[in-house]
Amino acid sequence: MNITATSRREEQAFQASWRPLERHKDNKTFAHLIDNEFRDPENIEASVARQVARMVTYAGDHVPFYRDAFAAAGIDHRRITSLADLSQLPVLSRFDLASGFDRLRSTQVSLQDRSLRIARTSGSSGVPVKVLKTRQSSDSFAVLWLRQARWFRHDLSRRYGRILTANTLYRRSGGALNLDGDTIGSPSWMYAGQFFHTGDEVQFNSSSSRPDQLRWLEQHQPAYLMSYPGLLEELALANGCQPLSGVEGLVAISTIMTRAMRTRVETSFGIPIYQNYGLNEAGLVAVQCAAGRYHTHIEHVHVEIVDTDGQPVAPGASGRLLVTTITNPAMPLLRYDTGDIAIAATGPCPCGRTLPSFLDVIGRHRRFAETPEGTRPRVNGLIDQLAEMPPEWLANLRQYQIHQAADRSFELRVQVTGKLHEAFGRQLQQAWATLQSDGEDWPLTIVEVGEIQPSPGGKLLDFVSEFDRAGIDPAR
Repeated sequence: MNITATSRREEQAFQASWRPLERHKDNKTFAHLIDNEFRDPENIEASVARQVARMVTYAGDHVPFYRDAFAAAGIDHRRITSLADLSQLPVLSRFDLASGFDRLRSTQVSLQDRSLRIARTSGSSGVPVKVLKTRQSSDSFAVLWLRQARWFRHDLSRRYGRILTANTLYRRSGGALNLDGDTIGSPSWMYAGQFFHTGDEVQFNSSSSRPDQLRWLEQHQPAYLMSYPGLLEELALANGCQPLSGVEGLVAISTIMTRAMRTRVETSFGIPIYQNYGLNEAGLVAVQCAAGRYHTHIEHVHVEIVDTDGQPVAPGASGRLLVTTITNPAMPLLRYDTGDIAIAATGPCPCGRTLPSFLDVIGRHRRFAETPEGTRPRVNGLIDQLAEMPPEWLANLRQYQIHQAADRSFELRVQVTGKLHEAFGRQLQQAWATLQSDGEDWPLTIVEVGEIQPSPGGKLLDFVSEFDRAGIDPAR
C-alpha cells in the first residue's frame, strides 16, 4: 500500500482547522494526543509500562479478585514493572468478568458514588458482561473519538449521520427510544460538540427498513455516516451498488469488516470506510490508520497479542487480543481477553505515527447481508434482552449462540453449568413476541448444548445463519 506519511506538523495544522468552544480554547489535551503520536517508541513503551505497573499495584492492593489470584499464583504484583512482566499475570476471561463483578470492583469505590457508571455489553462472543467505570474513564471516549475524527480528516462543520440501534442514539423527550422511520438529532455532533463548534447531527434507527434508510440518506445527505459493517454492506446491495448522494466518508463500528465486505462497500459507494477498534468494557482501544494498522490509544489502554499460553506471538502471527485498562481504577481490567483474534505487527508504520500497532482483527464479525429482512432487529433485540437481564438470571450461563435455520426459525443455543433461572426463558420468549411486530412468525427455541463450536478461524460467534451463503467465518 502506497501512502504518504503524516507528520506532527501536518496533524497540528489540521487540528487547528477545528474551532474550539470558548471554554476549551486553552485545552491542551488534543495537542498532547498529537505529541504522543510521534514520540520515540522506546519512550512510549517506558511511559506505558509505568502506567500499567501503577494499575497492577493498585489492583493487587485494592481489588479482591486480583489480590486472591496473585496470591494463588505466587505473584508479587509490585514486581511487575515492565510490559514484558505482564505475561506473568493470569489472563482475565469474559467468564471471570461475567461472574465476578463484585470481586473485580475496587474496595476504594462505592456503588453509591453517582459519578460512577456501568457499561454493559451483550458480548459478541456470547457472554453478557458489565463494567463499573469512573467518570474520567468514561469521558475519555469523547477525547479519543476526536483523535480518530482528525485521522479520518473529518470537517467538523459538516453534517454527521448515524444509523445505529435505537438504544445508542439520542433519546426522545421523556427518555423514550427513537421510533423506526423517525429522525432524531442535535445541532452539534454527539462527541465533537463537547469541545468544538460543529455542524448538526442526524440519526436514524438501524431497525428501519433498508429502503427507508436509503430514502433518509437521500433526504438528509450527511457528509459522514456511521453504521455497522454488515448494514453498510446491505445498503450497498439495496442501492444497486451505486454511490450515496452527498456522503463522503463511512465510519464502520462495532464489528470488523472482512476484506470482501470492505471491497464491496467502497467500490459500490466510491468512498472510503474508516474503522476503529473498541469494546464497551474498555472503551475505544485503537484507531485504524490509512496504512491499515490499528494504533493503540496509549493514554487509555495497553494491548497484547498472545498465544494460547498467554505469551506474545511473533510478528505476523495471529493471537488473542488482550487489553489492559489504565484509566479505570473503579474496575481495572488486567490482560482482559476480548475474545478477538488479531495479527501482531512490528516495525515502523508507513503512516508515520509511532503509536504501538497491530494488524487485522479477524474476529467480531456479525453479518446480515444474506439474511431475510427482519433478521437484524430480531437478533439485536434478543442480544439486548440478554444484556439487560439481572446477573442472577445468568449465573449458570457460560456461552450462547443464536442460530437461524433455513426455514427462518431460531434457536438460542446455551452452554450452561447448571439450571438457568426460571425467568430466563420466559423473559426471552416475551421479548421475542414483541420483536415479531412485522407480522412474520419465526419461532424461537432455547436449547441447551454441551459445547458451542468456534468458527474455522477460531472465533466464537454469537450469531450464525444458514442463509449466509458467503460464509460467516471472519477469517476468510
